[in-house]
Amino acid sequence: MSDDLFTFNLHYRKANSSETQVCNSSMIPREDSNFTVHGCNIHVRDRAEFEEYEVSLQLVNPSVVYHPYKNIKPPPPYNLTMDELPDGRLQLCWESIKTIYDLEYQVSYKKVDRPWEENKTWQIPFGNNKFNLPKDSLDPSSRYRVRMQAKVKSSGGIYSYSGIWSEWSQSVDFDTNQGRHQHQWPWKWMSP
Repeated sequence: MSDDLFTFNLHYRKANSSETQVCNSSMIPREDSNFTVHGCNIHVRDRAEFEEYEVSLQLVNPSVVYHPYKNIKPPPPYNLTMDELPDGRLQLCWESIKTIYDLEYQVSYKKVDRPWEENKTWQIPFGNNKFNLPKDSLDPSSRYRVRMQAKVKSSGGIYSYSGIWSEWSQSVDFDTNQGRHQHQWPWKWMSP
């Protein structure tokens, strides 16, 4: 790891302008050994115009532009729970932080005694906080471990939010048991 120190300035500009201005009233409301949170006060005459500003972090020398809105890493989903549906399928439910941008999710699950490299992974479209595990992907009388992660759903526009996958959520274990009917397994939560 390099011992070089870099100096950054917070810049802002109107979204339809190429002229940037240095944020002279930059503030540091929170600092930690791993990160620093910076803020910038921008004088805006008409409050409706504020959404038309772009804020960027620029390396002073050499010049590099970093767009925070394109590098968002949300916290992982939490409160994972499993419900059995009337047809015997298992439904995973979760909670996420409330954001101004849409989140998409990834679910990963495996048998407890197998490595994560042998997992089954499913992408879940944004706007959902439930996922039905496919019946044919679970063996009866088996113990599984499930975890999730979240990512900002990019709309693809030049000023749209985007980012990287969150850390994995806390994993949760559950059991499938052989039911009276094929592919109908009652479940039970087990702590990892």
